[in-house]
Amino acid sequence: MGYLFVSGRTIDQAKGMHMGKHTDFYGRAVSMIEMNEQDMEGEALVEGEAVRIVSPWGEADGWVKKSDIPCGMVFVPMGPVANAVSGVDTEGTGMPLFKGFTVEVRKVQSDEPGA
Repeated sequence: MGYLFVSGRTIDQAKGMHMGKHTDFYGRAVSMIEMNEQDMEGEALVEGEAVRIVSPWGEADGWVKKSDIPCGMVFVPMGPVANAVSGVDTEGTGMPLFKGFTVEVRKVQSDEPGA
C-alpha cells in the first residue's frame, strides 16, 4: 500500500542536533517512521520494528512508531531518512519535496541489511 509522506521537525530531532548528529540519540530520533496503528496492523508491523521506506527517488531504513496521524500517512523527522527518500527536483523553489508524495513501507527481514 502507498502512504502519503510528510516530514518535519520534531523536539527530539532538534535536541539530537544540539547534542551532535553523530550521537545515538540523534540517529534514533531521525530514523523514526510514524504510522497510524491501523496501518501498522495492516502491514503486520509492531512498534519498534525495523522498516524500509521506499519512494521513487530512494529508500532508507528506520523503525516504526505508533502515532495518532491519519490513516494512509507516514511522518518522518527531517534528517537522513527523509533526505534519502525525497526527490531533488525543486520545481523552481530551491527546496526539494519533503511532503506530499507516495511511499511504501516494508518490514525489513532479519537477513537484510538494516535489520
